[in-house]
Amino acid sequence: MAHDVRHFFYIYNHTKYNVIIMNRTNRLILGAVVLGSTLLAGCSSNAKIDQLSSDVQTLSAKVEQLSNDVNAMRSDVQAAKDDAARANQRLDNKVSHICK
Repeated sequence: MAHDVRHFFYIYNHTKYNVIIMNRTNRLILGAVVLGSTLLAGCSSNAKIDQLSSDVQTLSAKVEQLSNDVNAMRSDVQAAKDDAARANQRLDNKVSHICK
């Protein structure tokens, strides 16, 4: 892989630069590598986006199920509280009859 090296002298600060001039084949290879890398990155990004979208849908379904479970438990808890209040009232009534 031979490169043409051209020497340039930058007048402003008197610095000499070596510039590598790529031939046409090298430019095509470099372009193909850059294009291939970009396409591969795009494909992997789409796969990741699809996976994340699927994960979000799964989590949304689980959250909805948990919300339904919590709502069902709320009614069960309220029923237990009502039963406990009635039992306490019956005990209070019995104690007040005994103490009289």
